[in-house]
Amino acid sequence: MVIGDNGILKRATEAKEKSVIGEEIEQTSIAYDGAYLEKEGNGVVTDADVNAQLALNGINAMARGANPIRVVFNETGHEYAIKGGKVEYVGAYVKPEETPSDFFTWEENEDGTITITGIIENTSTDENGMGWYYTVSTDTVISETEIVFPSIINGKKVTNIGSNVFSTNRSGARRMPVKSVVLSEGIENIDYEAFYLCEELESIALPESLLKIDSNAFVGCSKLTSITIPEKISRIEPYTFSRCNELENITISNKNATIGALAFENTKWYNNQANGIVYINKTLYHYKGDMPDNTEIIIPDNIEEISGYAFENYENLKSIVIPEGVPIIHWATFMGCSNLTNVTLPNSLTNIEWAAFRYCGSLNNIILPENLEVIDSCAFADCKKLANIVFNNKLIGICNASFHDCELLNNITIPNTVEYIEPWSFANCTSLKTVNYNGTMEEWNSIDIGVGYSSEDYYLKNARIVCTDGVINE
Repeated sequence: MVIGDNGILKRATEAKEKSVIGEEIEQTSIAYDGAYLEKEGNGVVTDADVNAQLALNGINAMARGANPIRVVFNETGHEYAIKGGKVEYVGAYVKPEETPSDFFTWEENEDGTITITGIIENTSTDENGMGWYYTVSTDTVISETEIVFPSIINGKKVTNIGSNVFSTNRSGARRMPVKSVVLSEGIENIDYEAFYLCEELESIALPESLLKIDSNAFVGCSKLTSITIPEKISRIEPYTFSRCNELENITISNKNATIGALAFENTKWYNNQANGIVYINKTLYHYKGDMPDNTEIIIPDNIEEISGYAFENYENLKSIVIPEGVPIIHWATFMGCSNLTNVTLPNSLTNIEWAAFRYCGSLNNIILPENLEVIDSCAFADCKKLANIVFNNKLIGICNASFHDCELLNNITIPNTVEYIEPWSFANCTSLKTVNYNGTMEEWNSIDIGVGYSSEDYYLKNARIVCTDGVINE
């Protein structure tokens, strides 16, 4: 038997379809009438009211919209419109094509690329009542627990995942309970706190195109268990994976990548390291555990980075030798090393950062290396015994409160390369009476010397300045 346009099978199928449609119209009418009765004839029936009745009557369908309310049956895909209390068959429901721009907030960068700045919450729900639910036919998958960040939005290349992409702020807004994230190839940057406190995140796949992960990017992702850092990442910034308590397996593809302060603080990986100095690649990352009395450390020659806070508050550290090749002493690296007396700095050093030697109460003298350019804020503040310091001849800047409360500092020579001395740099240096300056009085007067709001700042201003062509404040 040949079945054509007028065949028996087609007529039977059409009859069955009409029967199903009739049943679904009746079921939709029951749901709407029930909602109308609940309102007692007062007020407008909404899709939420109809959905409540559909669920109450065990009808596998969902209502959406208003004027008219539309009802779609999940098994058949049939769509109906409720107009003036009457139900009309619309046809097979056609889901509108979805693109990544439907799911993400984003902004265009100056170079025409895209930064994804947030996730749009779907106001409807899936069959499980989940609120962040989408299904898509593009390279994006987004649901309550899984996200693939796209490489293209509206024909433009996505390069950045923006700060706090899962929330409008650090603490107050709701965060998606996402468990799995994939970043598409082509994405280059993950911005500050992008995945901050994504406490349900268990896995993330990073693309080979990734160039930078900014500081704090994954702070508090407490269920993340493993991470592979792509080859093009040359530095892991401070606090990147801090408080990722379950993070145990870390693969850093670039063996020359340096590690910022506390990047792996409070992780299983760090807890599993042996006590003593913890090294990662060419970075001295941190000293772990108790330190013996009068410890003297000579850092190996292959080390190019010492992470911030590496020796913070290790009172038993007595002596440290830092090798050539290290360019920066980072934040608070030796802060609170109260018995540190001997420090050898390399000529490769160009910057001593914030509070690097603050509260080193036993340090009485230090020689700054020849290529040092900047002494950052509070670098030697509260070094109560520091009496002598030899500045180098390439120094450019002495920053805020660098030597604050160095009460015994009494005789210093400042080179004529210095361009600025910020407020409080020598505040409360009560023994500072004479400053030798390797330049003329005119050059001294041209230095940008900041003065704060306290009389403590005037120890430098009122000191006797011995210049090459005369004395200021004789």
